[in-house]
This record gives sequence, C-alpha cells and structure tokens, in this order.
Amino acid sequence: MIACLELARYTNNPAKEHWFALVRVLRYLKHTVEYGLQYTRYPSVIEGFSDANWIFDSLESKSTSGYIFTLGGGAISWKSSKQTCIARSTMESEFIALDKAEEEAEWL
Repeated sequence: MIACLELARYTNNPAKEHWFALVRVLRYLKHTVEYGLQYTRYPSVIEGFSDANWIFDSLESKSTSGYIFTLGGGAISWKSSKQTCIARSTMESEFIALDKAEEEAEWL
C-alpha cells in the first residue's frame, strides 16, 4: 500500500523513476494474481489494527496513518492516507489514526 500511496503523489507530474516504480508494482501484481484471501470459519471475530507514522516525509508536515480490519484472518476493510490535520507529536498522530479506525469499526 505504501508504494501506491507514494506513486499517487506524483500522478500530475511523474518523472522517469516514478514510471519505473509503477512498472515494478504492476509486475508484482501480475505475478501475484493467483494469490487470494482465505477466510477461516473460526474464529469469526473482527480484529482491527491502526498505525501512524509521524511526519514520514520531511517535505510535508502531515503524518501518514492507516488501519486494517480482519475477519477470520482475511482483510475486510483497510485504508492508508495522509492525515488531514498536522499532528504535533507521535502520540497525537497515533490518536488521530485510532480515531479514524474507530469510525470505520462503528460502521462495520
């Protein structure tokens, strides 16, 4: 997901290195098309995880956060994005990520 997030930042003005990275992602997808998600019957419990990276890119002042929810070992919902506000610490960035994950958990 991180590769796609980074490539998405350069869609308006991609350089040669971005095209090479895109080809690499597409090659990976081509060779993993037979892979799948396996949902086991037990335990049928939804598990959720969230994480944040405080100011990953020094050129931007926004943190990256994401979450994933699984059911029976397979992913059912996930998201990775830049935070909409500026976090002043790692802990604040983690709380923002947790808040977004909680919003999704309520919907699930």
